[in-house]
Amino acid sequence: MNQTPGSSSISALNYVNNLSNFVSGSSNIVTPGTTPNTGSQFTMVDASAWDLSTTCGSCHPGGGFVEKDRNGKRFSMMNPAIDGYTPYTMTVFDQYDPNTGMPNHQLMGAPWSYPMYNGQTPVITPGGWGQANADGSPFIITMPDGSQMPIFQGQVMMPNVKEMDCLMCHLQGYSNMKSSIMAYSGAHNVTPSFGSGLMNMFTQAYDFTTGMIAKDANGVVSLTPAFFSKMKAQPDSQNCRNCHMPSGLKDLPDMFNDFLSSAPMQYVNQFTQSFTGLSMPAYDFGAVFGSSPDWTLGMGSFQTSPVVFMTQTGMGSTLPGYSPGIPAGWPSAMGRTPYNQAAFDNFSASNPGMKQYFVGGGNPAGIGLGPIFYQAFTPQGNYDQNSLKKSVVPFPRAEWFKRGDMWAPGYDVHLNLECSGCHMNTNTTKTDVFTNPTSATNASTIFDGKSLCDPGKGYDSAAGVEGNAAKRATVNSQNTVKRCENCHVTGRNADGIAIDTYGAPNPNAAHQAAGLLKNVTQALKTTDGTNEVAFTGSHLDVLDCTVCHLARKQMVVRELDATSGNRYPNMLGFDTSRGMMGMFSDPMGMGAPVGNNLTEWQPLYTWQKNGNYWKTKDDHSINADWRRKVYAVNIITAGIWNNTDPTVDANGDGVAGAPPIHHAGDYPGTVTANYDPWIARDMKAGINYGPSGFAPIPVGFGNGAYQAAYDNTGAFTGAWTYVGVYGGNILFSTPEEITNYKAYREQIKGAVDNKSWAGTQLAFIGGPYKVTHGIRPVGTFVLGKSCTDCHSATPKAQLFSGDFDMLGTAIKATAGGQFMNSPAEQWKVVGKAADIETGAELSTKAGGALEIKFDELGNWDPATKTFTPAADGAYKSVKPLDRSEAMYPIEGAFTDVLGRTYANRAAWIQYLTNPTAISGAASQLAP
Repeated sequence: MNQTPGSSSISALNYVNNLSNFVSGSSNIVTPGTTPNTGSQFTMVDASAWDLSTTCGSCHPGGGFVEKDRNGKRFSMMNPAIDGYTPYTMTVFDQYDPNTGMPNHQLMGAPWSYPMYNGQTPVITPGGWGQANADGSPFIITMPDGSQMPIFQGQVMMPNVKEMDCLMCHLQGYSNMKSSIMAYSGAHNVTPSFGSGLMNMFTQAYDFTTGMIAKDANGVVSLTPAFFSKMKAQPDSQNCRNCHMPSGLKDLPDMFNDFLSSAPMQYVNQFTQSFTGLSMPAYDFGAVFGSSPDWTLGMGSFQTSPVVFMTQTGMGSTLPGYSPGIPAGWPSAMGRTPYNQAAFDNFSASNPGMKQYFVGGGNPAGIGLGPIFYQAFTPQGNYDQNSLKKSVVPFPRAEWFKRGDMWAPGYDVHLNLECSGCHMNTNTTKTDVFTNPTSATNASTIFDGKSLCDPGKGYDSAAGVEGNAAKRATVNSQNTVKRCENCHVTGRNADGIAIDTYGAPNPNAAHQAAGLLKNVTQALKTTDGTNEVAFTGSHLDVLDCTVCHLARKQMVVRELDATSGNRYPNMLGFDTSRGMMGMFSDPMGMGAPVGNNLTEWQPLYTWQKNGNYWKTKDDHSINADWRRKVYAVNIITAGIWNNTDPTVDANGDGVAGAPPIHHAGDYPGTVTANYDPWIARDMKAGINYGPSGFAPIPVGFGNGAYQAAYDNTGAFTGAWTYVGVYGGNILFSTPEEITNYKAYREQIKGAVDNKSWAGTQLAFIGGPYKVTHGIRPVGTFVLGKSCTDCHSATPKAQLFSGDFDMLGTAIKATAGGQFMNSPAEQWKVVGKAADIETGAELSTKAGGALEIKFDELGNWDPATKTFTPAADGAYKSVKPLDRSEAMYPIEGAFTDVLGRTYANRAAWIQYLTNPTAISGAASQLAP
């Protein structure tokens, strides 16, 4: 939240008294194109709560910051005339010129509530909190399409905040895809009703056919026993998986049903049923390949996909039997597209009066026309830039792109335990106890940590949760998920309380037999709860259990490209020879086995920070079991445009850019990047967008050589070197692409925000995500049965040496090629040395954080598009991360367990990967 934008002294608590500055801009926030500025035109609401609730509310169950402000006032009770123009009451509504794509944003009130009417008559009651203007005239809300919504004094206001949706976790059969449509539409108050199935997606009314609700003779609606039978105190794993983990990616319907965490949405500029102007786009799974895959009941090929329509009993089709549901109750084709007008007309002519029952289909078969139709055209026949830039990219489930996690037979030995086995059934004492909740002061209430509705908090920093000494007594919810040793060794949780171990075998004997308990490693422990003491320990003192017991043969995201204002994942772990189709197991419905296109990849092995918190327990006693360990992680590299110009504040947060420098606390000789990334709406302003079969995508910029990666037939123009696998988005890969884009941004800055891009770099910043799922049975996979599994030149696990890819794969956009028919390969990025920055956020064995570079200087041949390493080169190439540097980032002398010294990291790694030297050292140590 921008509380002090630019150099302005306007306080967040003083917005209303500075309304003129707020709307038009402070001294640093001026009308674009007039004078130089270093802040955004809309600085004070750039990070609005409304944006957060609509974009993140697709998966996040609500409550907290998307329901109330920091002082506890509900957003639904707010009115800009009373509470001021703040990031809570207002939002910036993004708008772009449909033809040029240039910005034309506007400030608008966030519709946290809306007035109720009886026909055209406002509903006024003594308890209505509608607030008119001071002179008694109605307060007017003007929607982006120009329609007005007057609010009268005392009018009943329908709350429209994102309250905690308990059904998302606890109702069996909840559809996150359906609730996400309402979240993106801004209809927060009905997301539980649509996600649970209480309301029908098509009729927008309560659905009494589900048996979950009933209406009596007086018209009173109530929940039925069938509804309550679906309420589960312990959430089904499927409810968890709706946001977190897929089970695989078989075909196109499976992408909707099991892979995505949110629905695709298209901006249609209609606000009658959507506060955001977003609606679900048309899609047609049957029109993609021109033949009928297995989800159409084995029917033959067709030139035009079957028309699907609504009947009284469900779905109907012009091809008998063609009415699969995906997800439950949804058709395989939906909506009008630019291509099915003839099918719609024919349907209407043969079925008089049934236009409203036309659901979709009737699209011509062929590559490039689907399965999701984001096509939006201007009257001139161009792609509508406003529609495409404001449309939503459907995103995969969280743990898949962070860690490659999948939850299906063969992927984890713990599958039968369900998610609750480790995340709920923990017997933790960290629970909220409300002894006297009705008391005015709640004097007897204990808020000791773990919220019962937040069972996912883990115990390491890579999970996004770190210990906070100031909060430990009140909001500490860490260390509530079962660790491996809780079930397999101690039978007790972190509080020392007995737990259900599900019969987990104790591995001590096997570890002893394999020599893993012999004290042959240099480990760290604590003796007083604050210090770290080196001692000679076993492999289990330095390695987390997951290092040896998990394997990865599944897709994962390695880079998340955010250079266009949206996010597009670049992946590995799939059959790159098949390009985009390699993501799927059976895209053509040929009966191919699940996972047949997946390939193995190895995590990065690195030290975790695990701050001082875990050195002591909640009762402040010393944690004698504390060790600093190596964990398996996946790194996601964020590709961003990062401003380093100290005279420019790219995102209007009040802090200007700066090049990487040595910060206090950094290790000698290291520098850390300063982050001043351009915000999404400003990045979209400079990019041309187009449709693809899966998402609205950036296709180029300007009107010159780089205008589009695709021609009007969908073939590659050859203007760009690479496009992304996930949807065909352009990827900046060469010095020419990068420098020409920066020059173009300089040309158009007067029409955007008048801020210079000269000091902007293409930055690749990698962050680690700890990998914990994917534990294989010992009979299938395990490390440590032999020293050479890790300590050799060709190990099973690359702990100490080798390359770790930081970019993932991409599709070579060769002129004349087709996106869906092209193979993928290793993505390469080269730019001028001043235009590229890299940094992987990792840790040392001592727990210190620092950034590790993964680039090299060299020369560039633009004719052949080849890079040659050279220490004095004027160009920089993004290269794989050196695993040895990730494990031991600080260069210097190293000492082994026998006291022998190695002059540098290279010599140290050579020792660690020499099985003879390792076994010789171990044999000289006492058992």
